[in-house]
Amino acid sequence: MYRLLIVDDEIDNVYWLEEMFQYDLKEELEVHTAVSGKEALELLNRIRFDVVLTDIKMPGMTGMELYDRIRENWPACKVIFLTAYPQFEDIYRVSQDKDVKYILKSEEEKVIKATVEEAFEEIRQMTRRKEELRQDQWMKYCVERENFRELLESLRKKGELPKKWEKEGNFSLDLTKPMLCTLIRPERRDQADLTQEEMLENLFSAFDQYVPATVRKLFFGMEQDFLMLMTQLKQEETETNRLFTVIQGALEYAQETLENTADMSFSAIMSSEPVTISAFNAKLLELRQLMSVNMTGEGSLIAHAEILKTEMETTKLPEKGKQMELLKLYLKNGQRENYYLILGEIVSRLNQFESMHDMNALELYYSVSVLMMQYINEQGISEKLAFRIGLYKLMNFNEYGSWAEAGSYLYDLSDVIFEEGEGTDESLSDRSLEKLTAYIEENLAGDLTLTQLAAVSGFNSSYLSRIFKQKYGIGLSEFILRKRMELSRQLLLCTGEKVQTIAKKAGYQSSHSFSRTFRACMGMSPNEYREQKK
Repeated sequence: MYRLLIVDDEIDNVYWLEEMFQYDLKEELEVHTAVSGKEALELLNRIRFDVVLTDIKMPGMTGMELYDRIRENWPACKVIFLTAYPQFEDIYRVSQDKDVKYILKSEEEKVIKATVEEAFEEIRQMTRRKEELRQDQWMKYCVERENFRELLESLRKKGELPKKWEKEGNFSLDLTKPMLCTLIRPERRDQADLTQEEMLENLFSAFDQYVPATVRKLFFGMEQDFLMLMTQLKQEETETNRLFTVIQGALEYAQETLENTADMSFSAIMSSEPVTISAFNAKLLELRQLMSVNMTGEGSLIAHAEILKTEMETTKLPEKGKQMELLKLYLKNGQRENYYLILGEIVSRLNQFESMHDMNALELYYSVSVLMMQYINEQGISEKLAFRIGLYKLMNFNEYGSWAEAGSYLYDLSDVIFEEGEGTDESLSDRSLEKLTAYIEENLAGDLTLTQLAAVSGFNSSYLSRIFKQKYGIGLSEFILRKRMELSRQLLLCTGEKVQTIAKKAGYQSSHSFSRTFRACMGMSPNEYREQKK
């Protein structure tokens, strides 16, 4: 699924181009439109676009000014200028940019379509190529990663950021300022025998090529192959929504690249709430809980933490006295979601204790650890688990530097235990798809672009398209088309409303587009259908 943004201040041109690409291009395409550079920029700040087709001469922000913003913030996006007459000064200015094309509106439609298709082919070729990471870049990152590990240990012991780490140059991040955090779980394919370091290098290389120079970033590898990605904007600004969208787009591109070049993929859960370095451990535990509860299977899933968190907060947790009993039951029955909801509550309580010798904390921790050890012994899986995680830590709290570290270990061990069996809970994907189909049927006249549906579901658009087709056997666009046609036929037969009114209720901008689509589906025009069925 590719995304095209059409920008032109002449509304007739916008409709003409939109219809051309929606119905006549062979690509699986999502088309958006804007009638000004400012409106286009607002869309670009929310949505990842592959190609922007824009006029040059527009009031307010010109196409050239829009081009400058795109080059600065979305380097992977290709720009095509479509204008009524040649602008030689502008052509000379962009002639050195290989990602920019220039065509006249007077060209035949097939030339315009071919130019856009050529841009998509270049994108396909780019995703197939694995960009080699220069050795000095990788070495610099490895040193930075170890320094960050040392910083976290110092922060845990002293409770504040040491002065030596506040200096510029120690890290790609400015540790005195907030950052956005993304938890990533790399996934090996069956035939791919990759170490964590190899997966990390592949992920770093794939992600790095799609991130604009305006973004600071740092990867931090942890046990159980989890990675934390921290990002900031370099300039003095607070546009965290734009940063979130940029990073989400870069992750989507990285997924496509890794699937094609490294035979691996990853899932990620992104938080849109900025946090300081002192809150890093708490954010890590929160993301681990959300991932454990909601993202149990393999798949290229990118989820929005705050959406999942809101859904979890509406779930009523049991009283503390019943938690251990239910935790044991859910573990035994393989009910991952319920298990992790309770474990998350326990770990949150555990994380509030500062002293590692607090008797209440010790009681709470050992209540969970004994329960888990009993289950491991009952199932006879200790030897299997020992190959994947150090079981010696479970009954020895002295192995941890903090209760946050102990809570993280309980998550790691739980993940490994559940991977030995199969959970029985309804998956997050199934629940979300049921809500999504209901949303579509209730909003046929509204915005049903893939981007909007991804926002509703909390999934990234690529993953949403894939799992929808797996579950229902048809693509999202075909499902929406069927529902709109069902509504249209019902209104044509059961009401006397005009075709133009029915078109709007069915989600079409113009009666012409509606009639064309209706004829393609039904073999006759809306009026002919109404007359024939009377």
